[in-house]
Amino acid sequence: MMLSMEQQRADLAARVQQARLDRGWSKEEAARNAGISAITWKRIEDGLGVQDGKLAAALRVLELNDQEQPAELPEGARQIGDPSEGLVEFVVEGNFGVRAVVKGPVKDLDALQAAVSRLIAGMESDASNTRAVP
Repeated sequence: MMLSMEQQRADLAARVQQARLDRGWSKEEAARNAGISAITWKRIEDGLGVQDGKLAAALRVLELNDQEQPAELPEGARQIGDPSEGLVEFVVEGNFGVRAVVKGPVKDLDALQAAVSRLIAGMESDASNTRAVP
């Protein structure tokens, strides 16, 4: 289900506010830590538009990203890179030392999991069709 831009901003605003409160920061402290004005911080928490660079600074200081996060990553997945980028990685180990890595944005988690499932199925199929060569 696609959220409207307004709903995305509202959801992000709630996550930003909760992350700030979890750290025990006032809006002014959070703004200072992010290197942005308190007025800009208030706009973010109010779900209003701000320049991308200023939003990125706020997200970075809170170690958040602007993508919807699953409550918990599935088994075999781990977050990679800067948390504000919202990237995950799956490492798939197959037979005979075969290894595959699937990386992508957390917002595409379902598609990534489907790709991992196809890889595993392919590895299992290849293993069953492999025979020793004398």
